[in-house]
Amino acid sequence: MDALPRFDPAKLPAKYSPQRSAASRSAPTAAAAVQPPPDAGVVEYEAKYGTGRCGRAVAVRRDGSAAAYWPSGDMAVTVDAEYGSGTGQPAEDAGRESTAADTAPSSYRMMAMYRTGSGVAVSWDATGGFVQYPTGGLMLMYSSTNGTGKLYAFV
Repeated sequence: MDALPRFDPAKLPAKYSPQRSAASRSAPTAAAAVQPPPDAGVVEYEAKYGTGRCGRAVAVRRDGSAAAYWPSGDMAVTVDAEYGSGTGQPAEDAGRESTAADTAPSSYRMMAMYRTGSGVAVSWDATGGFVQYPTGGLMLMYSSTNGTGKLYAFV
């Protein structure tokens, strides 16, 4: 026999229910992100280095994202699709049929690496990005949300 009483959390006042009180204090929930179509990762085009080199040189996927590799096999450039909801709600919830635009990427992000393996050269997305020198020093930063940036001295 259990000596402690059991309470249904749904019937407790919000101040005694951690889940409900946190939910009531939080900002309105954002619409669910649009999920990529199931075939988004299918490789549409691929090029390989010749014999004696490490495999894949370039791969382009169906959703427009791509990756390029140095002959050593290290990543050179990657462009990734970002999926977001343009209307704030899925087509089915809006009472209309789904279209290709509902599953299209909302933007892309890009990253390029130095060949020597010394690190990231460029990283950019819809909100801005940065450029680095091969030594790792920062060359440029930009934010598209407020339109500002900063150019740093040569390192």
